[in-house]
Amino acid sequence: RSAYSAFKQATIREPSSADAWYGLGLSLENQKRLLSALDAYATAITHSDNSADEWTFYAGKGRVCFALNRLEEAKKALETAITRYENAGISYPDEFQEISRLLQEINEKSSPAYIK
Repeated sequence: RSAYSAFKQATIREPSSADAWYGLGLSLENQKRLLSALDAYATAITHSDNSADEWTFYAGKGRVCFALNRLEEAKKALETAITRYENAGISYPDEFQEISRLLQEINEKSSPAYIK
């Protein structure tokens, strides 16, 4: 709860801070307040300045959309996260593996063999 309060205050003090909105999204996601988390991640994306960590905003959106079973939105967000991650030239293998796993699961669920 304290992380939520801190990030909520940060978004009030700096409403155009993508990092503050991302932090709020994470804290809401951890509280299972998924629709609010989705709004926070979307706001982070809106205020993003194409920084090296922008991929995390899309990854958060993708995770939440996946949890909400909004698979097309999740797929688009996760694909964007992967592209931004690769373009950033950074290395966070655990996080990259997680978003890749979610994307693979979405693709498997969308395949004709799974739908039958």
